[in-house]
Amino acid sequence: MFRRDALARAEIGDRARDPQDPVLTACRQRELSPACGHERVARRRQRAVYGEFAHRELRIESPGPLELARARREGEPEGLGTKLAWTATRLRVLNRPDRRIVATGEGTLALVDGRLAVAGSVSVDEGRIEHERTPGATLSPDVVVRGRPPATASRDGRLGTALALALDVDLGNRLSFAGEGLEANLGGRLKIASAQDGRLEARGVILATHGTYYAFGQRLDLDRERARLVFDGPLDNPALDILAIRANLPVEVGVELTGSVRVPRVRLADAAGE
Repeated sequence: MFRRDALARAEIGDRARDPQDPVLTACRQRELSPACGHERVARRRQRAVYGEFAHRELRIESPGPLELARARREGEPEGLGTKLAWTATRLRVLNRPDRRIVATGEGTLALVDGRLAVAGSVSVDEGRIEHERTPGATLSPDVVVRGRPPATASRDGRLGTALALALDVDLGNRLSFAGEGLEANLGGRLKIASAQDGRLEARGVILATHGTYYAFGQRLDLDRERARLVFDGPLDNPALDILAIRANLPVEVGVELTGSVRVPRVRLADAAGE
């Protein structure tokens, strides 16, 4: 709800306390004609308002006037513009049967050099992600099949240059994942940001706890100390450090996954990772 009238009255009071104000001087020359103030307030209403948007899960509000459209003033730093504060309380980020995430957090929204900058911190309250198995083989995007429409190029993990993202994400302890033979609870922290070209990057570690991995027809237990994804670059290509073993046997053997998501390396290993 936007509070325009309150802003207009506050601005009239501010102008009255400034004897050098050119608009106030013009009003004095017109013997303080009421129309003078009304014309100025109408012009201001076109570009500056206070406002807030409230929902039971998300609240966005302005700590000051919203400058809807104005040029950068002389002496102001580059990128200065409108800033909003947002607060999320158990916001359903994803609400599908196979992908459900509920999160709480706070941060800011701002217009910086023509880009929408979203910053803040988010903690996952609860969630579950079920990932479908990917097909065994697919055609390369440059392969054209007669009678079929050409394949669209992949965005390669890009968010787009109109949005700048900077979020600190805490996965909490109530997020689970199922897919590709893996069933586990996830935890850890990530710092997610977008580069100038729109590519999403992340720094941090995701840990898999109390999980199992199904491989070679066997159900393997994840090693608690070596079941993690390490992010230090593109969000869609973390490093793998995973050891899954078949426990309670005279010789505990299993599978070790290293490398990265795009170029994984799989080998047989024992409980010591050898």
